[in-house]
Amino acid sequence: MSTSANFNGPGGMKWHAPNSRFLRCIGKVEKCTSPRQLLTYCNDLLIGWSDKNRCLYAVVISDEDTDDRCYELTLTHRVPFRVDRLCPSSSGFLLLWGANGAAVVTLPHYDALRRARENTPIQCKSWGVGELLLMQTPGLELLGLNWLPNSATEVVMLTNDNCLRLFDVSKKHMNAIIT
Repeated sequence: MSTSANFNGPGGMKWHAPNSRFLRCIGKVEKCTSPRQLLTYCNDLLIGWSDKNRCLYAVVISDEDTDDRCYELTLTHRVPFRVDRLCPSSSGFLLLWGANGAAVVTLPHYDALRRARENTPIQCKSWGVGELLLMQTPGLELLGLNWLPNSATEVVMLTNDNCLRLFDVSKKHMNAIIT
């Protein structure tokens, strides 16, 4: 019996093998002057952003799971900005943000991943955060965006005009609650 660490049943390679689909899909990160966080962990999912494909890729990581499938997560809302950070919430949302924009993604439930067909993208509901503010204010850039502690849907945004703005991402028409 082989004990190779690179293969595991019908799923093929382990997600962390050098030539795994997950690592190929998220690709190499181009050189940049500021650090980027394009991998994160949320609800037993390791999630990576692909600059090239403009989508997320995920693998399930848990003690009980032996499936090494890589899931492509496409977004319903176009992300026109360079993604610099991924910020997960405990409620199943993921923030994607960079200096020129931000978006919220609803991550798929574990059961939805299990039902997904091999090599078929999973569409995730997504929407922008503070889009009008960023588009209508010349030179305005995001410096930080994070989930408010003890809140499932509120995020705080820091911009280069030294303002903190609070957004509730559960609202359909999302304007800053507090500026």
